[in-house]
Order: sequence, then structure tokens, then C-alpha cells
Amino acid sequence: KNDPDHIKSMDSRFHETIYKMSGSTVFYDVLMPLHKKILKYRKASVCDNSRAEASVAEHRAIYEAIASRNAELASQLITKHLNNAYEHITQKEN
Repeated sequence: KNDPDHIKSMDSRFHETIYKMSGSTVFYDVLMPLHKKILKYRKASVCDNSRAEASVAEHRAIYEAIASRNAELASQLITKHLNNAYEHITQKEN
């Protein structure tokens, strides 16, 4: 809590782990550089405590869905997480 650099680091590790676990080299090779390029937006997001907490909760739910091998739920949760992140970023820009 209240440590944006640590949250950003853990966020990066979580995303990289998911990309690696996909088993797709192409998926990993495309998404890792993209993830690094949006660093400015990710940092702004984790500096907002409410979004940071929501993101951690979303990651936890995604992890639980993957751990229980529920691909459909994981896909839904990932889509929701991306939409929430997008909404947060676009609200900050306006």
C-alpha cells in the first residue's frame, strides 16, 4: 500500500508471468514490449490508491480463475481488468 514503485514492479511481474504461462512465444514477444511502452500510464494508475487496490483485486481474481483452470472465467476477468484500466486511463486524460 502507498508504494507505487513496488506496486508497479509487482504488476509487471504478474503480467510477465501470465504472458510466459500462455505458452505462446509470439504472445509474450508482442505483449512484453507493449507492457513496457505503456509504463507512463501504468505508473499513473498505481499512484491512484483506489485503482491500485482494484487492480490488485482484479489480478487476484484472474489468478484464482487460472489456478482453478477456469479459462472462461479467466478470460472474462482479464477483459474486465483491461476495460477497467482503459477507463481509468482515459478518465485521467480528460
